Amino acid sequence: MIESCSTKQKIIESAQHVFLEKGLEKAKMQDIANVAGISRTSLNYYFKTKENLFQEIIEQMLDGVLPKVGDVLKENKSIQCKIDAVIDIYDGMLRENEFIPRFLFVEIQRNPKMFFDFVNKSSRIQEYLLLVSEILSQEMENGNMRKMPLDRLLTIFYGLLFCPYLLNPLLSQYWTKNTKAKIAFLDDHKRNTKKLLNDFFEV
Repeated sequence: MIESCSTKQKIIESAQHVFLEKGLEKAKMQDIANVAGISRTSLNYYFKTKENLFQEIIEQMLDGVLPKVGDVLKENKSIQCKIDAVIDIYDGMLRENEFIPRFLFVEIQRNPKMFFDFVNKSSRIQEYLLLVSEILSQEMENGNMRKMPLDRLLTIFYGLLFCPYLLNPLLSQYWTKNTKAKIAFLDDHKRNTKKLLNDFFEV
């Protein structure tokens, strides 16, 4: 069982690299098998299609974020505390999965229909968005945060969170040339993001 789990995760990580390099449309199952160091038959045992792999990657990301964020939003705490806690959750996930913002950005550009079909058909994502909408709308109505359309609020929020990872090649070349500098940069960015968002959303 341990070996099976390890092989499956190796396939998923290999698919991430192939998808990021070639895009989902041009990626081939054999490419993924080659990177994972397994046969095509072994790959097919775990995943029949590259679309199945794409969905698994997204599902793993959601598993690590949505339940935690949902729990934080339901807590009886100030909206400022909730925003800080949600930023911590996303920051932790992104540091462990740096490829995700670039991967999602590239795939949305290359194949927006497939991506949004997946989002629209995912009951977990729809339930999450409904929860976020209800809680933030209530916070606005209670006068705890600035009133604004939800789509604008989320654009600002995710834009700030994802920016360092979308710009990672540039940052690595000029400003974060080693691990210590990179960690310091991300720590500073997280602190600034919390301050910016709390100042911006404050009534």
